Amino acid sequence: MAVLSLGFGLGMNSFRERIRAVDGSVSEEDIGRAFDLFRGTFRAVMSQHCAATSCLSRAHEGMRDLGVVCGARLELLDDVIVAHLASGRPLYYRGIRRVHAGSATSIWFERCSSTTPAPLLDSLPATGPSGPRFKDGRARDELLPHGLVNNIVQAVARDVCVHLEAELESKGVRVAFSVHDSLVAFCDANDESWERAHATMAHVMGSMPQSLSAIDGIPLASEAEQNVKERFG
Repeated sequence: MAVLSLGFGLGMNSFRERIRAVDGSVSEEDIGRAFDLFRGTFRAVMSQHCAATSCLSRAHEGMRDLGVVCGARLELLDDVIVAHLASGRPLYYRGIRRVHAGSATSIWFERCSSTTPAPLLDSLPATGPSGPRFKDGRARDELLPHGLVNNIVQAVARDVCVHLEAELESKGVRVAFSVHDSLVAFCDANDESWERAHATMAHVMGSMPQSLSAIDGIPLASEAEQNVKERFG
């Protein structure tokens, strides 16, 4: 997270300056390793961005098979783009509209299923709560390459988290709720219970759940700090 937040496109000198500004004690060797990771991540992200751009171009042409982004196979079915996630479930972009403005083209999808009766359309603002309003009364957002990549990554991360939650429950850890990619669990108010829950969660959340064995090559790691116990314990 810290590396990614520095921003893409940095050279080594600028990268080093940013690191030193935060912590002057970081060694040159550690900075070099972090920079290699940073650049490698940038190439991986850009390759998926290019794949998403190609998929959307095929959708503009009305092709059914759109390609693969972040391990998800995409297809266009009438006015729906379906992303078949590596985690085994589909992600839908409904109400697809292809817009042509001169040489530029764009794809728009609706975020919700609400609509507006035709007699009321003229009284509505041109922009709805999520984006421009189309002739059918529905507001839509533009589907962009980076948004497509982000949605797929977040959807798979959510699925992994849900499967890990089930695995933790099977091992006796009572999960209270989840927040994005974090799980909050119950444990008794004593150090022994805390250490036991901590060890179980670190072990389970440090590897891909067995129920998602089809997903390969995604490293997982987890950590818990003492202040978490103090705040929630």
